Amino acid sequence: MRLSKSRFMIPFLVFVFFLTVLFNYCIYKVDATPVVKVKQWEEKKNISSTKTWTIKFKTELDSSSVDKAISVTNSTGNIVNVRTTVTEDGKSILVYAPEEKYTPREMYYLNISQDLKFIYKLNGNVQTLKNINQAVQMKFTINDDSLDTVKDTKIKLSFNNDEVIVKMNDNATSRDFLKLLPLTLKFEDYAGTEKISYLPKKLLTQGAPAGSDPSIGDLALYAPWGNLAIYHKDSGYASGLIVLGKIESGIEKLAGIKGNFTVEIKKVD
Repeated sequence: MRLSKSRFMIPFLVFVFFLTVLFNYCIYKVDATPVVKVKQWEEKKNISSTKTWTIKFKTELDSSSVDKAISVTNSTGNIVNVRTTVTEDGKSILVYAPEEKYTPREMYYLNISQDLKFIYKLNGNVQTLKNINQAVQMKFTINDDSLDTVKDTKIKLSFNNDEVIVKMNDNATSRDFLKLLPLTLKFEDYAGTEKISYLPKKLLTQGAPAGSDPSIGDLALYAPWGNLAIYHKDSGYASGLIVLGKIESGIEKLAGIKGNFTVEIKKVD
């Protein structure tokens, strides 16, 4: 009987030994996993739902690394569909708001991972690529859209040594347009009723009416084409037309201009 017990004890001890080794190996592997430290930038509050972030660096970026390295996540950790571009000098990243805008009163995180790379040059030639030293995260909170208004905001249109003042309407498209200012645009006559110019980017149209019937002096966006329109004659209803504001006086100054002309658009302080 003693021999029988010994015979079963040896395999059992071997089994326990292997379990112990495996357990210690797993603990070692977990403990050996490097912890990525994330630098926290100062939290930003009361941010517009259409905010475009500009991230500036001193060194030229490897543009191919940007999409993977930059992200925005919401409070539950889900990825938000934002668009990024690198500026002409290659040293800044623009992070555009999602097309559907950020949700009012919600919290988000702007993330820069260590996948972001920089280009170091020697005598004008690419020498090496280096990753950013540390991952970065910035928390930001969106304001209440009801507070993000343009009530009583006015803009000035300057052209041919003359100018007119436009009082802006309070809507999402007007607010988005104001973010583009100051702006210099070339206008041309269209159909003998309006002066038009094409904007450098599409404007938000959420919550806008299906169309409008403009009156003389209206400044509007024709969303299907993405152009601004200043009406100097009556025109009928147009689908996709969003009125941004109205010229307070002096529409005749614009109406009398022949051919193309340049207009500088600025906010009135």
